[in-house]
Amino acid sequence: MSSEEDTPRTALFLFAPGVEETELVATVDMLRRGGVRCTLATTTPGVVNASRNVTLYIPEAAKDHLDTSFDAVVLPGGMDNVTTLLEIPSILQYIRTAWDHGVLIGAICAAPLILERCGILDHLDAFTSHPAVRERFSEGLLGRYSERRVVVSGHVVTSRGPGTACEFGLHLIHLLRGPKIADAVNRGVLAQY
Repeated sequence: MSSEEDTPRTALFLFAPGVEETELVATVDMLRRGGVRCTLATTTPGVVNASRNVTLYIPEAAKDHLDTSFDAVVLPGGMDNVTTLLEIPSILQYIRTAWDHGVLIGAICAAPLILERCGILDHLDAFTSHPAVRERFSEGLLGRYSERRVVVSGHVVTSRGPGTACEFGLHLIHLLRGPKIADAVNRGVLAQY
């Protein structure tokens, strides 16, 4: 029998134009350092302009991956990105279905708003987001809102913003591949963890 550290893991990153580039790239970088195979899929494949006008080329379409099994689904922030994803019922349904099936869900910055729309935050003990969107959550959820940089609740990881992306990635690695691999990755990158 193999350990979590020996088992290949996969993560699907779902996003749209306006994605926060640091949250996307730093988190993908961390997961790949931890041996997680990452698929990046966007609502508009091809050239994607990120929130700070960094141009990314992403050939994969989100719609082509919504029926594929991944170990994790990761949602980077960026308000334009989040606003777009909130308007796509197939993506919202996919995220809820993935969570229902025990898939690890990660959301950083404004992306926890997507988890609220999917009804996932109602089931968590705690969550966090970028402070700028805190007041957008329903009043009933604010009692579980945390100021911590990364919050793990069940099989959901939430985080604050670009400055917490590396530690967000490390927590995802910890849950996907185990603490030894997360610690080994952190020895190379020196993030807060």
